[in-house]
Amino acid sequence: MTGQGPAGGRRSHLAPVLCQLHRASGMPLRALAVRLGIPTADAAAILAGECFPGWHLTERFAQACGADPLVLRKVWEDARLREDRHRGPRNGPG
Repeated sequence: MTGQGPAGGRRSHLAPVLCQLHRASGMPLRALAVRLGIPTADAAAILAGECFPGWHLTERFAQACGADPLVLRKVWEDARLREDRHRGPRNGPG
């Protein structure tokens, strides 16, 4: 996870896709969090669009929900570009 929520209260563009995958899986949030190896509150924050997950966590999310990670990769990349554009230039090395 990037640890930072979207700027200005915006919701991540990835969140609705992850929510749909989660609903389709029929898995309780707590079980999903266990499969992801993260606290339930962090899983909830990702689904709410408050935190943007890194690719490896997104890949595990897809696998846990029975989705194809390669299909989700393009969605993640597009959402990541939007996040980076809204965040602006980084300060310092990165």
